Amino acid sequence: MDEMNRMRWDEFVGKAKQLGKAVGEVAGEVVDVSRQKLDEMKKRRELEDCYLTLGKMYYAMLQEGDDNTEAARVVAEHAAAIKVILEAAAAKKQREQAEIHMVACPHCNRLVPSTAAFCSYCGKAIYPADENK
Repeated sequence: MDEMNRMRWDEFVGKAKQLGKAVGEVAGEVVDVSRQKLDEMKKRRELEDCYLTLGKMYYAMLQEGDDNTEAARVVAEHAAAIKVILEAAAAKKQREQAEIHMVACPHCNRLVPSTAAFCSYCGKAIYPADENK
């Protein structure tokens, strides 16, 4: 293999490695999003279970008609668990809202704030100057 072909081959291999890395990063991001969706579904189920248990306990307390402190404590624990789940969901929604204002860098495909002029990862311009001017 002559020197020119070797240089082209090395350049080709280098570009293939870069593309492979970029594809791997995108695939990793897709996996992360899938995990987040599964986690969200799990949290929703936990919340539904807490509501169901809380409702059953409250109904039982009403049927007994007496002041059962132990049952009231357990109901309060479930209400606290629901509050924690709701707060976590609100925090997640707030993070998602912040991510809405992100754009993908046209060079490295990483998410950066939509107000950024340059990518904080690769340093290239997010919105290249119009060359037709």
